[in-house]
Amino acid sequence: MKKVLSMLLLVTMLISSFTFTAFAAEEIVYTTSDPQCKMEGSTWKESTSSKVSGPTGGTSWYAKGDDVVTFDASELEKGNYGVYWYMTPYGTTADKDAITITASGKDTTIIVDGMHGGQGKKHWIFLGKYDFDGSADDKVVQKIHEGNGYMRVSGVKFVKDDTNTAPIDGVNKDAEASADPETPAKIEFATVPEKGNVIIGTEHPSFTTEGTWKQSSVVMPAPGKAYYCSAGSVGNTATWYPHIAKAENVEVFYLKPNATDTEDPAVQVELFAEGEVHTFTIDFTQPPTDWYSLGRYDFAGDGSEYIKVTKVGVPGTTRVTCLKFAIEDEEGGLNVDKSSAFWETDLHILERMGMLIGEGDGITEEYIKKVPTRVQAAIMILRLNGLDAEAAAFTGTDNFADASLEAWAMPYLAYLKAHPELGLIGTGDNKFEPTAEIDAQAYAKILLTALGYEYNKDFTWDETLAFAKEKGIADAPKGAFTVKDLAVMTESILELKCKDGSSYFTNLILKRDGVKDEGVYGTELPAELLAAREAAKNKKRGIIYNNDGNDVYKSYDNYPGAFDISGLDGTTINKDNFLAKRSYGLEDTQVGSVFYCTGVFNSYTHESSGITDTRVRDWSRVLKQYTGKDSLETMVDYVHSINKDIFWSMRMNDTHDYAYEEDELDPWKQANLDLLMYRKIDGPMMPYGNTRWSSVDYTLMPVRQVVYDILKDTITRYDIDGLELDFTRWPIYFKEVTLGYDVYPENLERMNNLVRMIRDLTEKISIERNKPILLAIYVPDSIGFCHDVGLDIKTWLDEGLVDIVSLGCHSGNFQSWEDAIGEYKDNYDVQVFAAMDPLAYVTKTDMDDYEIDKQESILAYEAGADGVYTYNYYTVTHERFDTLGSLETCGPKDPNYVSQRYTYGGGKGIYPGKLNKDGTKYATLNK
Repeated sequence: MKKVLSMLLLVTMLISSFTFTAFAAEEIVYTTSDPQCKMEGSTWKESTSSKVSGPTGGTSWYAKGDDVVTFDASELEKGNYGVYWYMTPYGTTADKDAITITASGKDTTIIVDGMHGGQGKKHWIFLGKYDFDGSADDKVVQKIHEGNGYMRVSGVKFVKDDTNTAPIDGVNKDAEASADPETPAKIEFATVPEKGNVIIGTEHPSFTTEGTWKQSSVVMPAPGKAYYCSAGSVGNTATWYPHIAKAENVEVFYLKPNATDTEDPAVQVELFAEGEVHTFTIDFTQPPTDWYSLGRYDFAGDGSEYIKVTKVGVPGTTRVTCLKFAIEDEEGGLNVDKSSAFWETDLHILERMGMLIGEGDGITEEYIKKVPTRVQAAIMILRLNGLDAEAAAFTGTDNFADASLEAWAMPYLAYLKAHPELGLIGTGDNKFEPTAEIDAQAYAKILLTALGYEYNKDFTWDETLAFAKEKGIADAPKGAFTVKDLAVMTESILELKCKDGSSYFTNLILKRDGVKDEGVYGTELPAELLAAREAAKNKKRGIIYNNDGNDVYKSYDNYPGAFDISGLDGTTINKDNFLAKRSYGLEDTQVGSVFYCTGVFNSYTHESSGITDTRVRDWSRVLKQYTGKDSLETMVDYVHSINKDIFWSMRMNDTHDYAYEEDELDPWKQANLDLLMYRKIDGPMMPYGNTRWSSVDYTLMPVRQVVYDILKDTITRYDIDGLELDFTRWPIYFKEVTLGYDVYPENLERMNNLVRMIRDLTEKISIERNKPILLAIYVPDSIGFCHDVGLDIKTWLDEGLVDIVSLGCHSGNFQSWEDAIGEYKDNYDVQVFAAMDPLAYVTKTDMDDYEIDKQESILAYEAGADGVYTYNYYTVTHERFDTLGSLETCGPKDPNYVSQRYTYGGGKGIYPGKLNKDGTKYATLNK
């Protein structure tokens, strides 16, 4: 069968193979091989991949655009049927298909996430129950509602007198009938019924874990199995995204089994609902063994809510069990007013950082009104010094005589006794008095010590409060000292400088990530190299030519399998043939710099010691075999020979592999699935992030470490003139942003520290080679949007960490060039380049890409750009490389020209609103 068929040929062939499959007496299945299936349109193709094969007796087909598939249901006997659609999610599948069920003259349209379908694998989904009257109009129709991918169709199933009362797999609920078939009814997720109780366990398709969890022998009163982790597994998490239906006043319960002394006294549970995280701490050592209420909530029905269990640093076994959701008519409410400004600042920040946990029911109003004890202050000083995890795992047996008064804190107290330099040495007679109350003066002393000030040297006891206020610590209350006051004072030091002038917050993040703060960065260039760096930064470049490195490939077919270049030798694969693809011809152009990219995240064609993906046989390796130099070495030699400079470009989170299955990822990612933003099955759990589940999560220190190691390996072994950090592929860096939260301040600082370390690396190599090594960044053109996804560009520029900034491209056009470039030129001494990219154009006019390039370049130069940056242009002999490098050579300005760069996608690229919950607020271009 041909892959593309006209409607006539397709129908003829389907009729000639007439059959339909009945799975059971009450089940009727129509596949694409049955005459009931009719495909209209010209783009239909039959899939050849087993990954998207259809149900028994049929194959999977796919199409795009306005093509439609219809399953004729007129032959069904009159009656009530459950209707099911066969899901075949794949990397290129559309995430919004409209399926319209016509039964008894009534149309019901449901939007289905064809990319994920609740499981990320082939399965039937339930679309609801419908009364079919046997009329000629009864049918099921599918078409693309919106989005970029392909519509896939495999089969439809009708189950007569179906007993199913809720959609399976948490995909979607019965939709209300839509008066206008073009206006689909709103989806509602469906784990929770309209009334009554539902229990979900670890068998639920959304359940995922991070870290090592073992199956428990605990018998569960619900489907699934219990899992546990030991006291030393700090940071392990287990998470459900239960796909709760849109509903009000839903009470959520977590099961408490096994009330024994060996259980965890502080199981930390987070519940995200109503737009915020609610945190609870459950004592599993205390009876009763029963359901623990997490409160009542209104659920949005958009799949964003989640429940996460995290192992914190306390003794005992943490167990994940199951959840219960109860929808009742009773009134109820939470015991904490989390809408207050106080909660959104001090408490919320400290809770999120794990510095304030609470007790019993977590951080409640009752808890924050309590007077803190000495042991609470002791643990806070450990957290303030980034030592809490180390102390929780401490196994020393020498302890204070009264440590058992707070048995759960004994490891912390033993750690403090072993480290008297931390300043909490007890009250005498080998006692600590852990349950005794602490006052504001004593806590101010702890905070000053955390900032590096020495007691009885920098301040005395009587001077404590006044000295703390002088250094910026929040005023201590005059009345009773409460946990709330402790939180206010603690939060106030996050913005302060330490005694040595360093940032307390930066030091804390480094310590909590296990990075020593001595010598991490701070290299200073001698005066002559500083001057050379300024000259190199400010040189006239005209055009930066980005070559994404695909000049090493003979073919793009069959990845992730090997490219077939067998039989080719040094006669075919040589320097001249390699450079002829995308480089020869740059000699006399306006290109001043070449930014060369040799691959995607940790999978490169240059001989990187970090490369692990050896499955790809490409030009570069054979080139190395016959010439002794790989692609990057060859490119460096060529670019230097024509008196231009060359940067190695690293795509900081390239996710071209998001379309693959997990076992098709490169070996490094396969071995480090816990470092990815999500697992493949979790794709639909990304409210923001454009389904790029294979992104790495920069929250995690191992990710930032491998990024640094890759850059260090490259810069130390190749004679490059600079590094480019390409943050446009893709601007997805921290998990909380993909869940719809504001980026956490500690994660902004983590990324800041990484950029500082990279800048320090370029400075060190500059000194070694006695030549400047520059640092460039490629980012979306809105500083505000960049901040919201975790890129604190203002700090990078304020600290002089960056030399060259390139703006825009098809994943980041937000503003006019005047506004975008002005953000930089009005405030910072940095070169700014405007990206020209054919994939970034709306093409509303008859102008070709080159004519658009010229007009866009004119607008950019008039806004103050230092040059243009070409992306996805590789014919270097084209006239654009002779004209776009200056305002004078771009040609005449068209006074009627309207910018053709798009913001909202226009069927291409990534939508700002899909990357960040507030992404569109920065978009003013062509709005």
